[in-house]
Parts: sequence; structure tokens; C-alpha cells
Amino acid sequence: MNILNNNNPLDEFRKRNGQELIINLNNKIKTCAKCENRPGMVLVKADVPEGHRYPVLKHSIASASTVAQVLYDKYVMAIPMYRQVQDWERAGLKMNRATLANWVLAVDRDYFAPLWKHMKTELLKSSVLHCDETTVQVLKEPGRTPTSESYMWAYRSGEHEEKQIVLFDYQPGRSGDYAKKFLEGYDGYFVTDGYAGYSKVTNGTRCGCWAHVRRKFLEAIPGSDPNGEQAQGSKAKEGFEFCEKLFMLEREFAGLSPAERQTEREKRSRPVLEAFWTWCSSIDALRNSPLSKAVGYATGQKQILGSFLLNGRIPISNNLDENAIRPFVMGRKNWLFCNTERGAEVTAMVYSIVETACQNGANPLLYLQFLLEKTPGYMELTDRNRLEELMPWSGQWHEYEKKKIQ
Repeated sequence: MNILNNNNPLDEFRKRNGQELIINLNNKIKTCAKCENRPGMVLVKADVPEGHRYPVLKHSIASASTVAQVLYDKYVMAIPMYRQVQDWERAGLKMNRATLANWVLAVDRDYFAPLWKHMKTELLKSSVLHCDETTVQVLKEPGRTPTSESYMWAYRSGEHEEKQIVLFDYQPGRSGDYAKKFLEGYDGYFVTDGYAGYSKVTNGTRCGCWAHVRRKFLEAIPGSDPNGEQAQGSKAKEGFEFCEKLFMLEREFAGLSPAERQTEREKRSRPVLEAFWTWCSSIDALRNSPLSKAVGYATGQKQILGSFLLNGRIPISNNLDENAIRPFVMGRKNWLFCNTERGAEVTAMVYSIVETACQNGANPLLYLQFLLEKTPGYMELTDRNRLEELMPWSGQWHEYEKKKIQ
């Protein structure tokens, strides 16, 4: 509120009068006890900035941009909260880590959880999606030691899907039952590595990853250079070259439509694939040797490794999901662990939101601010149309982005 007295600014008014403002109980506004009845004295309330008409957190000083910055620093720039607190103190603001953590927990509970559920619904409509998982340490899990390994499962839509979505899902273990539950009702193609746990997913069509097969043969080649002298005449190099041939063909098919790609795969990739399986059956490697393990890894997944021939939208590797999970892995190197299960769940949801924003070309900091300005004005985040308006591919987001950039 600004106090105006003709042409005298507020600072000059305080300098000359020095009276403390008191609460007027009748109208619940602050006034000066000495001057409130003087002629020409009025109280003017500052206009509420656009996008800030509803508080992000009730009874809190936190603004949308402030909470967005905390989230951005932690989950995009991988700055732990104790270091953020140090930055606040350098700016002259006394803050503690618990306050920042409570802000994050509150916005996740009130706004991000419904958004995550909506994104999951949209993800399961994809004709192709990817699955992967990585470890995360949670210190205070009931019935488990702090050194126990929990898992962050990552799912994302295929490269050719209209809506690019990345979802993280925290679970206390690596059982395939977690993937089965997440993918319940899904009837498309899902791409995975060779982990046997995914075999528990009985709906949909599982597709294998040739990048993992190629890696196994690369590791089996003598020496560190696949083109070095030691590699010459190596059976492992022959297997590696079969895989390389498939990837070279995929690079040639990159500009084709899914239907055209499927046709070309039938014509040119299938013969390479059949020659590879014939070659594998001819290998008589020492038991438990790197070559034996590479051949066994490939032949154990023969059916799913051939699934990419079924549809031109199916990729031949799971690299897309491995790239999507990398920001989480890099962040984990800085903040190391989650304190509680609830903290791990929040971590999964916030990473889902910022990585989905990035995959759709949105500035993650600006997108977080957009969400925290818009969602408090929605009475309930249950309307699917309203939730769709908040997605990083929506027209409302693009209008907001355009206005902010200008």
C-alpha cells in the first residue's frame, strides 16, 4: 500500500512525521493515527500483478517466481538446497533448508501430482514408448537400511509421437511388477533393454534394444579399439559389425515415413538380421567368455530384438530413454540421496515436469513459473481440459511464453 499526500512521496512523509502505522480494526487496513483524518489523505492499494492474483501457498511469502527458481535450481541445475540457502544468505535473506523443502512438498501436493497423473494418461496413449530404470538412495524408508537401493523408473513416449512426455516413477525396488503396474492396460509397443523383469508385462508388445547388444560385442573385442590390430579377425568384431550395419541402415531411413521405413526394413534390414542369427548359431565360444556372454545375451532376446520389423515407428534402440534419464543421473551426483519416500516421490514428479518441458522445447524455468501462476487459480485440478491447457504443448503455454519473451 502507498500513502499519498498531495505531491509528497511516502519516504518524505515518513521522514517528517515518523509515526508508526497502526491497525484500524474497523476496516482492517494500516493507517497513521495522526494523519488519517487530514484533508486530502487517501490510501491507495497497489495493483496485483497479472498472474499473481492467487497465492501459490496460503499464508506464505513465497511467490510463483521464487518457488519456480528453487525448483529450477534443484532439479534442472542440480544445486542442493543447502547451497541454495547459502545463495539466499549472500543476498541478505535469512532462509533455511526446511522452508525451501516445505515449499517444494506443498506445490507438488497441490499442483504437480494431478499434472503427473494427466501426463501418465496421455503417455499410455502413445503407440510406442520407452522404459528404463536407475538407482536412487532413500535414507528413511520403513523397514530398510539407509544403504538400500531404491529405483527411479523412467518412461517416455517414442520419437515419432505427437506429445513428447517423460515420466519418472519412484519405487522401492526393481521388480518387474512395478513396470507391469505402471503399464497396465497399455496395448502399444514398449522398448526396453534386456532386463528380464520386463517380461512380467504381458500386455503390449515388447521390443528389444540393439544398442545394448552392440555394447556387449564391443566389450568382447580384444583391446580397446574395435579397429585396432588385436580386433582383426575377432569373432566379437564380426558380431559388432552386424549391429553397426543395422544402425547404418536406420540412419539412411531417418527421413522416411513410418510406412516407408517398415518397407525398407523388410527389404534391407531383415536379411542382415537373419544373417546375424545364422552367424550366432555357428559360434562355439568358451563358456563364460565375453564372446559367449555377448552371443547368449543376443540369442536370449531373439524375439524382442526382431520386433522393430513390425512397425516403422519402433526404434531399434532404447537410447531415447537413456538420454531422458541422464539429467536425473547427473543431478543425483550432486544431491546424492533423498531423505524420505515422500521426497523421492516429489523428485520423480518434478523431474517429470521439467524433462517433459525440455522435450517440448520449453524453457523449464519459465514453464515452472507458468504452472505456479496458473494452477492456483483453478479450484480443482480434475478437469481434463483444464489440465491439458497446462501442458507444454498447449496454446495457453505458447501464448504465455510469447508474452514473456516479448
